[in-house]
Order: sequence, then structure tokens, then C-alpha cells
Amino acid sequence: MGIKYSGHEIVFEGIVHEGEAVELREHLKSSAPLKIEVDLTGCKDMHTSIIQLICAYNQNYECQVFYDKESNTTYLKALKGCGVIKES
Repeated sequence: MGIKYSGHEIVFEGIVHEGEAVELREHLKSSAPLKIEVDLTGCKDMHTSIIQLICAYNQNYECQVFYDKESNTTYLKALKGCGVIKES
């Protein structure tokens, strides 16, 4: 499945593999410095290179993340650890 782009919204579905990192990087570069919306509700897992790109963008710009709050996946833990997902 992978990643779908619609303006500044990025939708992650299924398992996102490392082969999608270059396209994501280019999309993030063209989106900077705008706020992006990251929809992870349909994502089952993602490669660490994808996590790194999201974390790097979040360090410099703004990301709004939508995700399944009941999910306890490793990639969500990583995104929480680097501050992309802020738990309330």
C-alpha cells in the first residue's frame, strides 16, 4: 500500500517500506516550511528510514499527526520518543 500524497497531507497505509523514503524525502523538501498533516491511522508498520524523515521534518517544521490511540506499535513509540507525537 504505502504512502499517498494530497497537498500537505500524507497518508500512510499498510506497511511502508524503505523504498518509499526517497519519494517521501522529496515531498517533505517541497513542503517545507509548511505544516504537514500525517495520517497514520491505516499504517501497520514502517521502516526506520521513514521514521527518521518524519522526525527530522518535525524538528524544523510543524507536523500534525493522526493515529490510532489504541495502537502500541514500535514505530509509534519511536515517533513519541522523538517528540513527533505529543500525548495529552
